[in-house]
Amino acid sequence: MADGEDLIPEPPVETPAEPERVWTEDDETEARAFGWKPSTEWKGERPAGHIESPVEWMDRVKRSKTFAEMQSRLERQDMEAQETARRLNAMNETALRIQRDNFERQLTDLTAQQRAAVEVADAEAFDRIERQKRQLTVPQPAVAAPTEVAEYQRQNEWTQNPLLWQEAIQAVNLGLQAGAVSDVASQIAYADRLMRQKYPHLFQKPEAPKPVTRPAAVDPGGLAARPASNGFNALPQEARAAFARFAREGLYPDTEQGRRDFMEIYNAV
Repeated sequence: MADGEDLIPEPPVETPAEPERVWTEDDETEARAFGWKPSTEWKGERPAGHIESPVEWMDRVKRSKTFAEMQSRLERQDMEAQETARRLNAMNETALRIQRDNFERQLTDLTAQQRAAVEVADAEAFDRIERQKRQLTVPQPAVAAPTEVAEYQRQNEWTQNPLLWQEAIQAVNLGLQAGAVSDVASQIAYADRLMRQKYPHLFQKPEAPKPVTRPAAVDPGGLAARPASNGFNALPQEARAAFARFAREGLYPDTEQGRRDFMEIYNAV
């Protein structure tokens, strides 16, 4: 090249354009739980077939057999939980009705005894019966303060499911009967702990899919009434706890026959 000849600049090296971002941070969070990460986080050569879009990644994951089996398992667990909650709700309504009938019957009987005491001018008997009447308690479900409960519901999406919320209320009522809880704060903490233990997927982000062991075949009855031959121990834990409470309250004798009577009604509702 001769002196003074103009130099021709080298053409600039073009950097591949980043793909247009058409997804949200929530999309990224969900995809990361299933193994996705952007190309900027790969060390070394990017693997062939890498999907940059987390939305596209999740679309592929959701079409996989493993994901379908996981979803099916979670749906089956939810259905079983809903069925258990429905049965327990019906049982609790029945128990509450029986308790109120017993209350009315005892009150009527004591009132009749008081009238008889008045007729014979037995003031001592009248006062004794009056004390017995005051000891009677009207059966009613436990009620928590609305402000703290509303705040908990606002922060936890699962509480919007009426069946799951009813199950939590029933668990708190059992806790009250057993003396495990007292004030509103302890009721909320108690219900939260039990629901987290039973339904951890309601409180966690989805995990990466893992090999799923195919569940054992379901009996033809599905979620229909459980045959009594399965035995009392085959009932859900919540149902057995409900029986224990009913037995303490005298609604069922704590005997084999009492358990059979409870199972018959539980499987029929």
